[in-house]
Amino acid sequence: MTYQSIAPVAPFVPGGAIMSAMLSNTTAALASDGAATQPAIPMGGAGVPGNTGMFQSMQQLQENMMSQNVYMLGLQQGFNDMNQKYTAISNVLKTKHDTEKNAISNFR
Repeated sequence: MTYQSIAPVAPFVPGGAIMSAMLSNTTAALASDGAATQPAIPMGGAGVPGNTGMFQSMQQLQENMMSQNVYMLGLQQGFNDMNQKYTAISNVLKTKHDTEKNAISNFR
């Protein structure tokens, strides 16, 4: 399966735009490195030429994933903070409502 076969359906699949962007960057990185690159120190495999480009693109993908994870954790923390504030305000308003309701019922 190639990037060209995935690109047309990417807008219709959840997360497809992200996957399409990732695949296009990976495809471009692999195409620019080519198989003629000879690694100074073989990284994995049996020392097959071209592993450096694959290794670098995988390393870049891992770095991208790490930065996205940090961003998502920041968003999650922000939502948690917002949820705590909402819950606190909600509890205060509920207590106020219950107090007013009880005061009204005591007059009857």
